[in-house]
Amino acid sequence: AVVGFLAADRLNPSHVPALAVILAGLQNAVLIPMLGTSAVDAFPLNGPSWSLFAELWINAGFALVATRLTPRLLAVIVAAGWAFLIAHTLQAGTADFGATQATILYAIPRSLPSFACGVLIFKLGRNGALQSLPPAHPLLLFGLWAAISFLPKMGPVFDLAQIIITAPLMLALLANTSRATPAWCLWLGRLSYPLYATHAVIVDVAQKYSGGRLSIWVIVTALVLAL
Repeated sequence: AVVGFLAADRLNPSHVPALAVILAGLQNAVLIPMLGTSAVDAFPLNGPSWSLFAELWINAGFALVATRLTPRLLAVIVAAGWAFLIAHTLQAGTADFGATQATILYAIPRSLPSFACGVLIFKLGRNGALQSLPPAHPLLLFGLWAAISFLPKMGPVFDLAQIIITAPLMLALLANTSRATPAWCLWLGRLSYPLYATHAVIVDVAQKYSGGRLSIWVIVTALVLAL
């Protein structure tokens, strides 16, 4: 990220000192966010790192208490987390928070209920509690989620519905399916996380090289490089 920013900065100078870029890169590398009151990214060289930061600490906490997390306790954590998410989203007018310097400290409580919900679904599936759900083909659910992702923004209530209802229900249906997952889906799954963690850096550098005009060909080229 640092090398790409400094190289692209020679074409379109941003007047950001090189030392500041290097220090920001070090902070990004060890997932230490920048705190403040602004809407600037908490991880300015790689914006998506905010969710990696949240997942890191949630997984660390999970490792400490995993053996004590009963389905009942997980349900309490999920309910409390969703209550916070609903209240904060309705107050802020958006469910899109946690990435900026002003909201990065909300990233962990925002992400925690979804993580706990996934663990709860796993435990329920392993205990056979999901067997009453109807079978669903993985490709059908994949297509449905892709279609939802392409919908235009429809406000915070719609976003909350996808987080609290649609996503957990689809995950539960997938956990209950007996169909084999297609090989290409497994490949995409293995690719998705590292691609998510690196794509923004490639796209940002491409944007600077193209003078801020991201044509479809520039986007496709940047994503291929990210792969």
